[in-house]
Amino acid sequence: MISAKTGLVVVLVGVAALYKFYTPTDKSSTLAHSLPEYYWYNEVTGKTQWEEPIYEYESETYWIDPDTGKATWDKPESLGWILAEESGGKIYYWNDVTEASQWDKPANLGWMKVKYEPPSGNEYAKDTEGDSDMTEL
Repeated sequence: MISAKTGLVVVLVGVAALYKFYTPTDKSSTLAHSLPEYYWYNEVTGKTQWEEPIYEYESETYWIDPDTGKATWDKPESLGWILAEESGGKIYYWNDVTEASQWDKPANLGWMKVKYEPPSGNEYAKDTEGDSDMTEL
């Protein structure tokens, strides 16, 4: 994958994502109480997820410069994207590594941690008696 942030090719080595999806077999509050307190929302892509995003500079990541073909385990000194302002006052994004510019916020700068609050009136959030039976898909 080519990093929008650096213009470098990012390769994840030995990283596996395991996902388990559950669906309730009854409508009890146990589901609402078992959900994490926070979820992650990317304001650029609109994607939401429970797991903290794996950032390009964490885990078992190495970097390949597509221009030189050079690979390294060490994070490049500059990851690039900075806010800039044109003479007319309009804000844009400038990458000092690749010298790319764009008006839209780069997707990997869009993640934010959001406190999860179950919707009020939702039957999953109401307290009921008994345990919730969960079925793994």
